[in-house]
Formats: sequence, C-alpha cells, structure tokens
Amino acid sequence: MLHTGFFADIIASQFLPKPVGVAFFLFVLIAESLLISKCLSGKWGDGKIWKTVILANLITTAVGLAMYKQAPGILSYVSIDSYRGDFLFGQTKKIFLESFLLTILIELPVIAVILRKEYAGEKLLLYSLLANLLTYTTAGAIFLMLYFQIAGSS
Repeated sequence: MLHTGFFADIIASQFLPKPVGVAFFLFVLIAESLLISKCLSGKWGDGKIWKTVILANLITTAVGLAMYKQAPGILSYVSIDSYRGDFLFGQTKKIFLESFLLTILIELPVIAVILRKEYAGEKLLLYSLLANLLTYTTAGAIFLMLYFQIAGSS
C-alpha cells in the first residue's frame, strides 16, 4: 500500500525507500536554509537563519507526522485504493495543496517571529514562501514521477 499524504518535509518518508527519504529531508533543510540565508543576509551560511529554518521545518515535520501518520489522522488518507489497486491521483493533489498551505501557515510565522528584529517582515515572508515553493515543486516532481511509473506499470 502506497501512502502519500505529506508535507514536503516528510514526503520521502511516506513513499520512498528510507535512504532516499532521509536524503530528501536533508535536501529540504539545506535548500530552504541556503536560499533564505542568501536572500536575507547575502551569505549562504548565516547561522541564525539556518537554525531558524531548521527549527521551522522540524516543527512542520512534527505536525505533519501527527496529522498524517496517525490512523485515522486528521488529514490521513491512502492514495492507493487497497481494494481495487487504483491510484487516487485527485485525492493526492488535494492533500498536496492542503499540505503546502499548512506548511506556510506553520513555517512563515515561526521564521518571522524569530528573525523579525534583524530583517523586514515582507522579506522574511517572501523568501520563506519562495523556499517552500522550491521544495514543494521538487516534491511535486518526485510525486509525478512516481505517479507515471505506477500508471505506466498498470
């Protein structure tokens, strides 16, 4: 059974082999930290920004795990119909959008509160949003690749 409810932070742990899942999670942490750090401070490695972005992502991951891994979690679902073996693409698109919105609602305020003294609120929100768009675009590409692999093998 293929479960695909996810926040981008935990997408890989849901349906990719463990080493790939860990690699994707590290990609999210590094990519978002690099992008936000470079955009805000002009440096790729601003320590406070990295710590803040990692904390925000860990909070999102914890919330995502609680919501999606819990049976029957608040937003839990199975994207493969276990009776017929059908891939439920429409349901997955809906949960992907919900996950993106929840990620934004969790991470943007965390980042804004911690870094508000050093950086303008508009920049914090803009760059956090861009970083999450990057990781969700990557997550979407992974999901579509898997979808077409499954659809092609049917």
